[in-house]
Amino acid sequence: SVSCLNPKKWVVALRTSSYSDDNNTNGKNIIGGTSTVVFAKHNIPMGKVINADDLELKLAANRAAHGAYTKLENIIGHKAKKNITRDAVMKSRHLVVANDIDKDDDVLIVVGSAGLTISTYGQAMENGQVGEMIMVKNLSSDKEFKAIVLSEKKVRPLTNM
Repeated sequence: SVSCLNPKKWVVALRTSSYSDDNNTNGKNIIGGTSTVVFAKHNIPMGKVINADDLELKLAANRAAHGAYTKLENIIGHKAKKNITRDAVMKSRHLVVANDIDKDDDVLIVVGSAGLTISTYGQAMENGQVGEMIMVKNLSSDKEFKAIVLSEKKVRPLTNM
């Protein structure tokens, strides 16, 4: 800002642009500072589970980078909430958590110890990720019980079946 105290006090804010001839900018003029953020490498359809091949790190103006992800590992494994266009800055509004088990999925119920494993099929009554506790319905007995999600479509009951 520029100011003067005499004869009357006044202050004027000036907007400036900074240009860099750095090799890191590939010859492009960049205004107002940049950050490295995650971009969509190509179009990503709604519902697709995002992997490393879908993403890339690039420089973006700080204004566009506000709220953007800065690490690939924070996005990999999430699902696209909506269609994402190529070169879109990846933000949380684009993503939903990909559950290992979704409500109404058929799941494998596994109980075992010391070399003996018993398994049957059930239906998930709620969404869950590995390590979480969810309600499951045994399809043979129609009983509902709590279970721990072991992996995709696989649970271990907490109570006797």
